[in-house]
Amino acid sequence: MKNLIAGLFLLGVFTVNSQVKLTDSDFKNLVAIGEIRSKDYMANGKDFDRSLTKLRTPKLAHIVDVLTLLDGNDTALLSARHLTRPDNEELQLWYVLREIGNNMQKDNKNPRPNTDVAKDILGKPIDERWLVDNYYDELDRGISMMFNEKDFSAINLDIQSYNLKNQTEKAIFFLNIIKPFTQRFILLNNVKNPDKIMEFAARMPQFNGKAYYTFTYFDFEDFEYPFDHGMASYTTTNLKEYYNWLMCHFMATAEKGMSAVTKEIYYNSILYTQKYFKYSGVETDLTEIYNNAKQ
Repeated sequence: MKNLIAGLFLLGVFTVNSQVKLTDSDFKNLVAIGEIRSKDYMANGKDFDRSLTKLRTPKLAHIVDVLTLLDGNDTALLSARHLTRPDNEELQLWYVLREIGNNMQKDNKNPRPNTDVAKDILGKPIDERWLVDNYYDELDRGISMMFNEKDFSAINLDIQSYNLKNQTEKAIFFLNIIKPFTQRFILLNNVKNPDKIMEFAARMPQFNGKAYYTFTYFDFEDFEYPFDHGMASYTTTNLKEYYNWLMCHFMATAEKGMSAVTKEIYYNSILYTQKYFKYSGVETDLTEIYNNAKQ
């Protein structure tokens, strides 16, 4: 009985229960925005911006502002205005856009009217953690395209200042925002290009005033979330991915003979945090390195 009560309590803590009510105009425009976003996911061109601007309303203004920045041409996407956590109502509107996108995918054999999809999402409870993850994941492609050319080394992303509710949301924020910066390390490692890895690493922003790898606060309760047409453990999926990127950076410094940097990364990251090794996919290897480093 205690476990049941605890489970119901947690459901109440993490689930957004209130329905989102929109005017007919806002609802119609939200669906139209979802359809435009789905047809031009890379947010390319002035036609995309003009189409969205026509659908702008006070309720949908921030959504339009963010979507028109996803072409990667404006560093305003990394401003506090857009990195600050939106309220739950706006987050649920972003989730509508996601589900309209899923509904419009070519491999969807049973698409529904997008208005029905929108009504369904607006009328049901959704886990807050899913909503937060979805919003920061939405920023990925814009940040990634900016990072192809721009230097962010002078930027500090102060995670404490973005109105994130708890450590879970701060970790979700970090794991999403770091992705467009570090995921390219895998490809560069595969083609054996440590110089390019070091070039990209030198252009990365700081997090909380420090190098990205010093963020080690992943002590949140794991949860399942929608992933790859099913459900998956959030911690297992995302920390394993993050470990892969981090190890590519670590190995690049070792290959370049940058021993001081190699040690700096190792001892100040989750490569040296034993409690997370189980999520890495190479727990035995990390444990062996850890034991040797402790001697």
